[in-house]
Amino acid sequence: MPMQQSRFRRRLSVVLNSKSFQLATITALLLIVVGIFSPGSLNQFNFRLQFNFLMLTGVVVCGIAPLLMGGGFDFAAGAFGSASALLFGQLLVMFPYVPWPALLPIVFIFAVALGLLNALFCVKFNLVAFIATMGMSAVVNAAVNWNRNAMLLPVTNSSFYSLGNTFFFNVIPLNFFVMVVMVALYSLMLSKSKFGRNLMACGSNAQAARLAGLNPNRMKTIMYINSSVVGAIAGLMAAARIRNVGPGMWAMAGDGDPAMSALVAGMLGGAMFGNQGFLHGALFGAIMVRTVAFTLIQLGADVWVTSLLNGAVMLVSISLDMAIMRIRMRRAGVKGNAPGTNMVMPGVSRN
Repeated sequence: MPMQQSRFRRRLSVVLNSKSFQLATITALLLIVVGIFSPGSLNQFNFRLQFNFLMLTGVVVCGIAPLLMGGGFDFAAGAFGSASALLFGQLLVMFPYVPWPALLPIVFIFAVALGLLNALFCVKFNLVAFIATMGMSAVVNAAVNWNRNAMLLPVTNSSFYSLGNTFFFNVIPLNFFVMVVMVALYSLMLSKSKFGRNLMACGSNAQAARLAGLNPNRMKTIMYINSSVVGAIAGLMAAARIRNVGPGMWAMAGDGDPAMSALVAGMLGGAMFGNQGFLHGALFGAIMVRTVAFTLIQLGADVWVTSLLNGAVMLVSISLDMAIMRIRMRRAGVKGNAPGTNMVMPGVSRN
């Protein structure tokens, strides 16, 4: 009996000290604040809206968070998603009598090609991932705008857009459950599979991983492709909901920059530098970011506060992670810097 109690206490301590529990607690407190100061805001319409926003961020997290864990970085997932969705919309116009699921392989092949192009610059040419993916995002977004003359393309296939406008209990969208399944599968892959363990090893210490016989460049290439394909899935989900594709579709869907939101969520959940094998922390991070933005807006802040919030949260979360890691290392008597503080992006040399 004492042994069982000790085991229970250890498990309880792990749960209480986990980032997921901390983020969930903050989210609950924020909802209580909204309930006190703006009780009318907790209505069906707002909950449905937040579920739709969270759905897109949660899907993109499945591409960006594993890449962060593997030592990569991708700022172009949103641009790739809008380009893939635009291709899908144009295919629907060109082949109106072809069932839309038959067009998806073409869209995903296109997404794979974009992911390979990202990997070419970031892995093969060894460019700074942040700069290279930001450049790719700018180029692809410009191409989408040029193709459509900054005009959205309507999606008229009713069987497709009905998927984005089907709700359970008139609140939870069908695609939200798709996102939950994706997060669960990716989390299991990262934490339980050999591939996930190898990815963590490559993200923690690429040089040690090479000495162990792993190929960090190949792992990152796979993750860049995965990030692009997942971005395409998110783009299709957004298209099904707003019934439009092309430039400005993310803003119309309520998330002006899904890659930025996913990066913030992943970092809040600890998905960086190979130190986290689960995506539920990133999902709770996404929930908290959306709840903070929702709370501030309901209390009178402007809509643009979300962008400010994302940047501030990213800076604070990284700083706190590094500070906590240094404290733990100091207490353990370990000398040196915290993991990630000596991390050099590809193409950058440390003097």
